[in-house]
Amino acid sequence: RKGFLSLSDSDFESTLVPALDPVAGTLRSNVIVIDPGHGGSEKGTTNDSLGLLEKDLNLDVSMRLQSLLEEQGYKVVLTRYDDRLVPLEERSEIANHSNAGLFVSVHFNAALNPDAMGLETYILTSPGAVSTNDQKAGVGSQAWPGNRFDSLNFELGFQTHKQLIDDLQRVDRGFKRARFKVLKGLDCPGVLVECGFVSHDKEALLLNTPVYRQKLADSLARSLGGFAKSHKGKKGS
Repeated sequence: RKGFLSLSDSDFESTLVPALDPVAGTLRSNVIVIDPGHGGSEKGTTNDSLGLLEKDLNLDVSMRLQSLLEEQGYKVVLTRYDDRLVPLEERSEIANHSNAGLFVSVHFNAALNPDAMGLETYILTSPGAVSTNDQKAGVGSQAWPGNRFDSLNFELGFQTHKQLIDDLQRVDRGFKRARFKVLKGLDCPGVLVECGFVSHDKEALLLNTPVYRQKLADSLARSLGGFAKSHKGKKGS
């Protein structure tokens, strides 16, 4: 600004501080809600040559993750346990009604560019800040319920993304911000992960293997469980 480097108060509080030091605060419960994206008539992204449907991959990884987190002692709730359509607004409502301490939405990616591959992790954009794919500033000044946890969201997303990249050694497409509806209405910290591209020929072959999907679940269990442990709150449902 005017030739000088500047940093907004919001970026300092919700990005720089949690990036440098764990954020103070406890989770309201030991309940972790896992949201397998899409379902029912909403197939999500597809790979017709391999017969891959994103909705099936999301549910598979989510159920593997459920087992791992339950082994760590967490109570786990899924927004869907089978192939059914759950409206986006109901997904955050399920988390809130479950008194969730933590929320993760599991997705897979696709792109028109056949070379696109790798992992992305998203948190809710702060009020007034620019989302990763926004073309200009000023498109989202409203504060959503999920923005009450901006600092914890950053720490959660940062740790989750770093763990995925370290464990899986895939292309790092970045830790990003977006105003996804599933994150807006949360009463707890939340994150959305894009676990790979079904549109990439070689990566899709990898995603099609149970071994790799188990590695995805293992990595998510480490980061989510570690975050929940470091911000341990009261027990309960």
